[in-house]
Amino acid sequence: MANYRVKLIKEGVSDLQKIVNRGSHSPQTCRAAFILLNVDEGEFSTGKHTNAEICRILRSCFEF
Repeated sequence: MANYRVKLIKEGVSDLQKIVNRGSHSPQTCRAAFILLNVDEGEFSTGKHTNAEICRILRSCFEF
């Protein structure tokens, strides 16, 4: 399996945070934005999380 590095620019981080914080987007869009924010290794990152941590958080945040 290939490993990819995500390095977002400031505008990208800002746009993704808006998607996560607003309730007007689909759950799939919010989930994708949340994942990108949490795997970001760029200068404006809030902290990188492991895949296991993200899966655990997503299960608790997006259970229906």
